[in-house]
Amino acid sequence: ELHDGVANGLLGVTLKLQGVRNPDEMRAVLKDIESLRNEVRTLSHGLMPPEFTKHNLAEILDFYVDGLKEPKVTYSAGDSDVWDSLSEDVSLEVFRIAQECISNALTHSNADSIKVRLAIAADNSAGTLIVEDNGTAVESAFNTHGIGIRVMQERAKAIGGSIDIQKNTNGTSVSLRFPV
Repeated sequence: ELHDGVANGLLGVTLKLQGVRNPDEMRAVLKDIESLRNEVRTLSHGLMPPEFTKHNLAEILDFYVDGLKEPKVTYSAGDSDVWDSLSEDVSLEVFRIAQECISNALTHSNADSIKVRLAIAADNSAGTLIVEDNGTAVESAFNTHGIGIRVMQERAKAIGGSIDIQKNTNGTSVSLRFPV
């Protein structure tokens, strides 16, 4: 979001400022600056770490998806006591990966359906986050020069997890397996 939204918006404002010739053009640029300021405020609220001391990962993901107010994004979590004992570090990394996956699907896939699932293995040895969409996998979303997928891989590695990304004509599936 910072890269695609704010950084590109600031470039646009810079170019507009270079060409300002009258007060009306200046008012338009000031309006753009105010819009960018509001976007940064919204993003900064999204960057605040969730309160895992009050809620577990399954609950926070539920709150997050509900707060998106996007009917095409659905969420389900397996019922487990493990969510309450999951470390804050693991919970935060899984949450951030989920945010990135959902954001990518909303921004790049043109999907009608985005499913977010959180589950615990039957033997309680591992957790799984799966984010699937039925959209068209846009190649730019998988560009190796971008940072989103690289950051998700680093987050998974930091908690001893692994990510598998599958894209095909039926959409994209991102699966994170992490220790509990």
